[in-house]
Amino acid sequence: MNRLRGKKLLRRFVFLLLFVVLCRSFWPLYLTSWGAQRAFQRQYHWGPGQVLCQEEGRREYRLLAWEGDTALVTLKRWGPFWMAEGNVPALLMGENGLLYSWRSWGGEEYELVVYGKTEDNRISQVEVEFLTGETRRQEVTAEGGFLLVESRGTSDDFYVKTIRGLDEKGNIIIEDVIIKR
Repeated sequence: MNRLRGKKLLRRFVFLLLFVVLCRSFWPLYLTSWGAQRAFQRQYHWGPGQVLCQEEGRREYRLLAWEGDTALVTLKRWGPFWMAEGNVPALLMGENGLLYSWRSWGGEEYELVVYGKTEDNRISQVEVEFLTGETRRQEVTAEGGFLLVESRGTSDDFYVKTIRGLDEKGNIIIEDVIIKR
């Protein structure tokens, strides 16, 4: 009887071990947001990245830089666990010292993330103007990154029209018109 019980326990242990390995391989869940970020970096063979800026909310966003490239990493909670996804590298547009991009998600609440970095030390704020005429400003971090998260009910006319790099006094240093309307 003892021998049969030992075989059952060994079989259950092997099954549990196999299940854990498969889950970690196909559905990487982590206990901390930093663990998910490190695994994301290892997956794409780079890192550790310097965090230029981060924004916490329903999702957590981190703009990372490494060796001249940039990545936007989105960390999502799934119960007590964290998952990571992102762009590697993020393709940043613009010139003259202001590099930027954006990403959007639909669903119950539409979310737009405008992010990037500055290479001009005079730029201390970034201003984004939407097609609706509304503007939002974001301070540039000491590392030169900016990350602006905007949430809305729908995506109607919720597009970036213009992005500007401003100095400390609010004067425009760089302006890039994306949509001319």
